[in-house]
Amino acid sequence: MEYTVHVEDNWHTEIHVTVKDEKIQSQLDEKYQSYQKRAKIEGFRAGKVPRSLLKKMFGQSIEREVFGPYYTSALKSAIKENELVPITSPELEDIKFDKTAGLTFKIVFDQRPRFEVAGYEGMPVEKIVYTVGEDRVNAALEALRDRNAMVYMVDGEAQKGHLVIVDVQEVDRTGVPILGTKAENQFIRLSENDDDPWTQQLLGVKPGQARNVLIVEEQEKSDLKIDNREPARREAIYRIEVKEIKERKLPELDDDFAKDVGDYETLSELRDDLKEKLTRQAESEAASLFRRALADELIKRIDFKAPPSIVEGYLKAVIDEYKSKNKGKADLEKGLREYYKSIAIRNIKWQFIKDKFIFEENIKVTEDEIEIKRKELAAPKQTAAKTRLPAQDDKALKEKIEDMLLEEKVYAILEKKAQISEVKKPYGEIEEEGVEEL
Repeated sequence: MEYTVHVEDNWHTEIHVTVKDEKIQSQLDEKYQSYQKRAKIEGFRAGKVPRSLLKKMFGQSIEREVFGPYYTSALKSAIKENELVPITSPELEDIKFDKTAGLTFKIVFDQRPRFEVAGYEGMPVEKIVYTVGEDRVNAALEALRDRNAMVYMVDGEAQKGHLVIVDVQEVDRTGVPILGTKAENQFIRLSENDDDPWTQQLLGVKPGQARNVLIVEEQEKSDLKIDNREPARREAIYRIEVKEIKERKLPELDDDFAKDVGDYETLSELRDDLKEKLTRQAESEAASLFRRALADELIKRIDFKAPPSIVEGYLKAVIDEYKSKNKGKADLEKGLREYYKSIAIRNIKWQFIKDKFIFEENIKVTEDEIEIKRKELAAPKQTAAKTRLPAQDDKALKEKIEDMLLEEKVYAILEKKAQISEVKKPYGEIEEEGVEEL
């Protein structure tokens, strides 16, 4: 048996095999004779079925039985002698046999990339250190204050900031209602923004009044930034019948407010608690950014391509998940592929590097460490960044925790070896959902 191995730079591997063995023909003859004796085909006596018909009906099965040991032997030899590690199931292609040339075939698969994990000693990495200033605490207080606003009825005209409860009916340019477009008890908040078309046209309206509102709408706008086409626009006219006008009034920021929203005696206690929570949240986000920076810097220093089959599997999973959650929406497969391809390649390369690093550094996790982490994750915590694992069986949960701990140890080693420069930055503008519930 002779073979050659061809490995492409993306780790797609082909093994070209030639087997010149006189036994192959005799083995085929014996197998056909065996099938001929046992085959029961209408119109032919037992043992008299023509070989051409047997080949047509059973040829693939016969060749699989005869050639199978040669496939297996060739694959085992090539893997052992060349230290190949397939990460996809090997497939047979271009199978040919004749008495002169012998048996030839090709085995194809993607193999695990080969590379050395090096270059992390002294690699420069920026570490962001967030500072939580009073402006951030004030923003958190305002968000909390906004969530606890009281709503009151308004007898007069609608003004900016008011909430207008309306029935909405789309009409055509002649004022005739368009069937199936009526919606009752809709809420429209009049914006502080002068450019908002709803606010422009509903300012000054009173309960019981009606107005036509002209709105220019965009159609089929994707929620992903992957489609560069300008969305179609249309003008829509809505007949608005005002039922109620309400006003949200914010509570005063004082000790009574602090008592209402939590177990606090003073506003100062509330501020201190918010700052502590924001600090933990900032530290958690900074730690995530730092870990990603460590990984990205190491990825840049190790040059190899991600196997195409793994990239394709990643993208397929993303696309399938998107389609299952967005049934009936426009087909965005091409855009999804373009958007997620670089993300897929980055994550796949990091997974290979991390696995190799764990192996080379002989990183282990003990049963005690797994149990401690299990209890830590199960315990309720008042932290901004909560890690919770979904319900699953003990084996799957243990594997998940083990993977988490191994990754933590990888980052710890990289941090110890890296040349870190700290950069202080103010913690960014707060999102209302970003502050932990009190």
